[in-house]
Amino acid sequence: MLDNLRPSRSSGISRTLTRGELEGELSRLVELRGEDALNELRDEARGLAPELGATREMETLDDLIGAVLGTREGGLETTAARAHRAGVGFDRHRIDLFAALQAELLREPLATRPAHPRSFPTLSFFEAYFSNWIEGTEFEVEEAEAIVFERKIPRLRSEDAHDVLGTFEVVNSRRKRAERARSAEEFLNLLRTRHAEMLGRRPAADPGSFKQRANRAGGTSFVAPDLVLGTLLQGYRYLEPLPEGLPRAIFVMFLISEVHPFTDGNGRVGRVFMNSELSAVDLQRIVIPLSYRDDYLGGLRALSRGGDSRPLIKVLDFAQNYAAAIDWSDRQVAQRTLAKTNAFVHPDEAEDAGIRLRLPRT
Repeated sequence: MLDNLRPSRSSGISRTLTRGELEGELSRLVELRGEDALNELRDEARGLAPELGATREMETLDDLIGAVLGTREGGLETTAARAHRAGVGFDRHRIDLFAALQAELLREPLATRPAHPRSFPTLSFFEAYFSNWIEGTEFEVEEAEAIVFERKIPRLRSEDAHDVLGTFEVVNSRRKRAERARSAEEFLNLLRTRHAEMLGRRPAADPGSFKQRANRAGGTSFVAPDLVLGTLLQGYRYLEPLPEGLPRAIFVMFLISEVHPFTDGNGRVGRVFMNSELSAVDLQRIVIPLSYRDDYLGGLRALSRGGDSRPLIKVLDFAQNYAAAIDWSDRQVAQRTLAKTNAFVHPDEAEDAGIRLRLPRT
């Protein structure tokens, strides 16, 4: 950094980075390691500057880091650096993924599948049941039915039971299940509200508050806590131009999943927002059965790690088509259909035996 702040004597290609490129490197460092990384860099540079004869360059670097962190005045050239100074820094890699997903969703129209009448509360129950099961909150169907419809809370699994119940109460409310934000600020407020409603009985999840520590799943590190707010705001800009229905549903779910703004419950909240986009325009809500979990997670990974949005779109299009073919008006009838089409097969068993989720006969 100090060397790149020295004036370049080259008459051809410059041997040093431009100020904008230096800002970009500082912004990238914040995205990867947080604001403390800039303070560490400044301390190390301050120790090296006298040996390198770079006292003047150290003053410039000190001002530049202070400007990015918002502790000093000074002009900044890049959008990313200005966003960090304003306290709404964002993860540029994630923004690239959002742009790629938006472009693919705008490329060709997706199917429009009307919602079936008399789907609730059966659809709400299985939506909540499957959504929690994906995250490791596993109950037998009969246990979950007792929790939801009889309010029988297992003494030794009170928090898990309230996760299922909290999700059900949100998605079964006529108002809540179709509510969506009309602005970026409303989106942030609604996101916190839904999280608090769904995980209110799990104090360790810090219900309704964005995370304070970094989180990861498998080999994926999600957006750093310092960048959650800005990445959500930037991501929402890519949601707004999308057509109503399945395109917006897919995008908002991935936005929440990829940012992972909360300590826990991100997948569940993301799927609630996905289905709210569908209910708002009277379209079929999506369920992700047990045997389809790995397909769903594979679609997320393909985009998150490989930048390919097509698998995720294909997976969720099929999942909506599957849900549209089920008669949700009677819980027992719906459960038999789900069983016949392999919905309750454990993902590991489905993988080992080559069992696939099948579309119901209509």
